[in-house]
Amino acid sequence: MTATLKDFLATGQEHGQITLGDDAVVIHANGKTDWFFQPSGSSQMDNVPALCFDTTAPIVQLSARVSVDFAAAYDAGALFVKAAPDQWAKIAFERNNQAVPTIVSVVTRGVSDDSDGPTHPWAEVWLRISLDHALVSLHYSADGVVWRFLRFFRLDRAESAAVVLGFGSQSPIGAGCTSRFRDIHISYDGLTNQRDGS
Repeated sequence: MTATLKDFLATGQEHGQITLGDDAVVIHANGKTDWFFQPSGSSQMDNVPALCFDTTAPIVQLSARVSVDFAAAYDAGALFVKAAPDQWAKIAFERNNQAVPTIVSVVTRGVSDDSDGPTHPWAEVWLRISLDHALVSLHYSADGVVWRFLRFFRLDRAESAAVVLGFGSQSPIGAGCTSRFRDIHISYDGLTNQRDGS
């Protein structure tokens, strides 16, 4: 099914602005915004503006076409899934510290595991999160048709517990960042193969 935004809830608006347009969700993050729990345990940042929805579905996918007005390193637009306050993950279209757009994933189980994936020096990318009970797959695509596998992992989730999925924008060291999410799609079908491009 194609997502309607009536089921989504805006959060963190004190840290930016969320605008629902005719063909896009636009999320502007203020400067010094991030969602990252330092592996050293020295800090936990969680102050991004986000648009999210809760679901108890055991199998669900969320995808969107993402573009970002990059200005500073680590500016990003992201899709995320959260099973608990310290159990969450995101896949982001992010400017790396060499000023190159990159597909980045963060998996947090108490602390965050940060991983830069491939560079993607184009104006937009399709991102997807697929949840199968407690198992999570992350994919990206240049065209929204053929999906490239990025990461597969587990988040602790009780069988009937709700999870939160959604979109966010961040600007950890910059003055602000605007991200746009189009072609938003929710599916309740599972993946048969994480690596075959489907």
